Amino acid sequence: LQFGGLSPTPPALQGKLLLVNNYGNGRHMVTYAVTDDKYSWAITTREAEIKEDWKTQSAEKQEEIRGGPLSAWGFGAGDLVKTGQNIVKYGLYDRPELKLWFNGRIVLLGDAAHPTSPHLGQGANQAFEDIYHIMRLLKKYNPSADQPSTELLSQVFGDYQDVRLSRTSELVRGARRQGELRVVEGIDACKARDEVIRGGSNDLAAKKTYFELLSGPFKESEM
Repeated sequence: LQFGGLSPTPPALQGKLLLVNNYGNGRHMVTYAVTDDKYSWAITTREAEIKEDWKTQSAEKQEEIRGGPLSAWGFGAGDLVKTGQNIVKYGLYDRPELKLWFNGRIVLLGDAAHPTSPHLGQGANQAFEDIYHIMRLLKKYNPSADQPSTELLSQVFGDYQDVRLSRTSELVRGARRQGELRVVEGIDACKARDEVIRGGSNDLAAKKTYFELLSGPFKESEM
């Protein structure tokens, strides 16, 4: 699950507009500047599944989080927790890939087609890519912008599904792998995770693969 909020910029991050990852035993925080004096943050950890409503936590629950063990986290992370505002808490879910995204004149895109956990930051990006390809293919197959027949839409939706299904499925799997790598428990597991992360920052082949995965949708054949 994940919980997070909005906080004044802590002393450790004053004068910096950064995206920072903090790793701990059984937890991971990502934080980034949203204004000159505020940072948004989210902590991923493991807890038993419970019913949720996506509402801001009660004042009592927020105070419990602010005063809890995470408030002692170093590198500015604890300060963010201690001063957190509008703290929310929610489960993280993805879904096995669908084999079909359309039926007749109805087509899925974004989270309806490929819901993902947030660990690659690709949820909204992939929805925009979906829209790009639907619009590109509508223009390709219906340049006059006439009322499209169901047969024409099936051609559009089929091509859209063909170009998007494998890419989004790999990103969903990649986000899950990233989350599982980040949130591990125990000294040995944390040390192994830290080595992987440290090594990845110097692995040019891994960087190339990562950037290729996140590139698009503007390949020459798809414009």
